[in-house]
Amino acid sequence: MELQARKQREAALESALADKEFIEGEYRKKAEEAKRREEALENDLANMWRDREESKQHGSERERQVSNAPRQPEVVVVAKIEETPKEEPLVARLKARTQEMKEKEMKSQANGDANSHICKVCFESPTAAILLPCRHFCLCKSCSLACSECPICRTKISDRLFAFPS
Repeated sequence: MELQARKQREAALESALADKEFIEGEYRKKAEEAKRREEALENDLANMWRDREESKQHGSERERQVSNAPRQPEVVVVAKIEETPKEEPLVARLKARTQEMKEKEMKSQANGDANSHICKVCFESPTAAILLPCRHFCLCKSCSLACSECPICRTKISDRLFAFPS
């Protein structure tokens, strides 16, 4: 009788253990799937930011190409007395615009160091996190929490140090 009760308890415990192992396996599968989805989303996010930066670069290259494009001379028949006052403001605006573009290009070259302290993912917030183990200082706090890999060297982030630059 006691032996039979023990066997029944053992069978019940074994079935409970099998159920728990099955449930644990299901949770593992769900966790692995969630990790895969997270990695896919992180890759999509990284690709989105890379595409955004490339489109910004291509946009500035197009502006340079347009400004550097050789212009064909235009033949205009003008009645000098009537047309000269209309051209002068246009010429002045064109000169001002050209000067603005030159100054903007000089500023962008001079600000190369200033942009080094901007988040390399969102390009908006200042850098605030030192990534470990690679020690790159390239992400803002929110992006450092969202990323699992360093955007510079692709090292897996094990920890973060949040810095407060003065």
